[in-house]
Amino acid sequence: MMNSAPFKKNNNCTLCPVNQDCLCRPFDENELNAALSFKKEERQYKKNEIIFKNDSKLNEVMTIVSGWTIEYKLMPDGKRSIFNISIPGDFVGFHPEKDFLSISALSAVTDVKVCVYDKEALENFVKKHPKMASRLIRMLSYEVNKLSNFLTSVSRLSSKFRLLYFIQSLGMRINKCSYLDLLEKNIDIPLTHEQIADCLGITTVHLSRTFKELKNNNILQTSKGSYKFKILNEVDSQIVNS
Repeated sequence: MMNSAPFKKNNNCTLCPVNQDCLCRPFDENELNAALSFKKEERQYKKNEIIFKNDSKLNEVMTIVSGWTIEYKLMPDGKRSIFNISIPGDFVGFHPEKDFLSISALSAVTDVKVCVYDKEALENFVKKHPKMASRLIRMLSYEVNKLSNFLTSVSRLSSKFRLLYFIQSLGMRINKCSYLDLLEKNIDIPLTHEQIADCLGITTVHLSRTFKELKNNNILQTSKGSYKFKILNEVDSQIVNS
């Protein structure tokens, strides 16, 4: 992974703004302090900075404390395929194999602050703390389910429903609510149209037309990266609720 600007290590994890959403969630105050044994540092990445490249050796893992990242692969034709988006509280860079070389790249969408853990120290800590092991399994299972739903939406839905599902799934994560509770809620997504198009596997022209159709039909209200659903029954709820 690339080293960006490090911060002084925060020795009070109870003050972390994402400690109720991240890997350390099941811990009490004493256990959080014990978790400092595998914490290396806090680190800042600038907007659009590469956090790790394809074929990077992943010997450290991170929790996103603030900001957004995208994980992507470059296809043989040079096009970018974005398949994962991480927001505050998400866990990135973990693979169980030692000295694993990444098969994708991770980039900062916004300015990003991360909590960095030494992978080997984390694995040793997990072996001694069942609550942490259980939390890690749940988080990794969630990631598998999230990616499975994303691939299903891309492969079986039209571009309109693909976009609706994309915004709703992010809205549920941001607002920590069910999709039925998203009506009239602001969903702030700091992704460009190009990045959204690369997530959905469509062109920016097609994306703009789809946004216009949804806006004209009073399904979705849009304003400079902020979205609001006016109607929810247009979405494939089977995928959203899976």
